[in-house]
Amino acid sequence: MTGYGKGSAVKNNFSAEVEIKSVNSRFLELFLKLPPLLSDREYEMREILKSKIKRGKINVIVQLNQNSNSDLAVVNEAKLKGYIALIEKIKKTAGIKEEIKLEHIINNREIISSSEISLSETEFSLGKKAVKSAVDELLIMRKNEGKELANDLTKRIKAIERRVILIEKEFKKNVNRHFNKLKERLKTLIGEAELDEQRLNFELAAIADKADITQECVRLKSHLKFFIESM
Repeated sequence: MTGYGKGSAVKNNFSAEVEIKSVNSRFLELFLKLPPLLSDREYEMREILKSKIKRGKINVIVQLNQNSNSDLAVVNEAKLKGYIALIEKIKKTAGIKEEIKLEHIINNREIISSSEISLSETEFSLGKKAVKSAVDELLIMRKNEGKELANDLTKRIKAIERRVILIEKEFKKNVNRHFNKLKERLKTLIGEAELDEQRLNFELAAIADKADITQECVRLKSHLKFFIESM
């Protein structure tokens, strides 16, 4: 089933937001896009999803927001000094006169990085809560879609059943007429030749039996019944 779910959880200066999208697939395929803080908790996230979702191609996006001073960037002074010394050496060796600019340094993640260190259990619990909320919303949407499909299939099956009943009635109405018509045609073809009436009726009955569709109709109605019961 296709579906979409969104969940969030907030406490103090921390928030978690989760989006889940699913498309049809015979098996369960999980694709997670997690922030660095959750990279070592991916297995736990997957287990939560696997416990609630059994099939489908599932794409999950998790975003964490820490609205506090813990998000401020920090400078690794030792690496900064080493980086500047390396650039000066390269300039001297290559004969480059260009001055070192801030843009040469600011994008180096080894020098300037976030002060984030790890996720507390309370914060991780909020992340799990957001995931579960998104999954619940996804499952509701998938269930509603399933009901719509089931209703549509039921209508189509009922239409087939009505046509089968009409076919059965038409067959019963015409079987004797076709039997007598075939008998008359054979007599016309044979002409004046002597006929064994009993033998003729036996052969015609055998032909009529092969043309009988009763078993096929019963079998089809049985399949349709089981199909509806399985939904």
